[in-house]
Amino acid sequence: MPHSVAIDAASNIHVADYGNNNLTRLISRAGVTTPAEDPISFPHPANEATDSMGNRYVVDTYGNRILKVTVSGETTVFAGNGYSGDADGDASSATFSMPTGLVFDSEGALYIADMGNRKIRKIIIG
Repeated sequence: MPHSVAIDAASNIHVADYGNNNLTRLISRAGVTTPAEDPISFPHPANEATDSMGNRYVVDTYGNRILKVTVSGETTVFAGNGYSGDADGDASSATFSMPTGLVFDSEGALYIADMGNRKIRKIIIG
């Protein structure tokens, strides 16, 4: 059940594989690889986007969070605390309700479709 595809600056194709409860990274001309189990669980990744540095941002819809996966593979919670809410603020204090979509604009800001709150949210990175 792939939900979204993102292409990074190195032309790697990243798939949010909702049904298999993981992310699958397809590496250009090298085949398909699945990242190792990560200490931060994101059981149903619904969407992802990559920034200009190649970091991936993943929507954890039912976890009400946005996760960041660095180029080296380290996963951290970027925004949201795991509880449903509608609080604005910096990434560490903002809360979401069933975020579903992500996209970066040309200036590097991250937009989040916050389905449960019926809003488009913006996080300025940097």
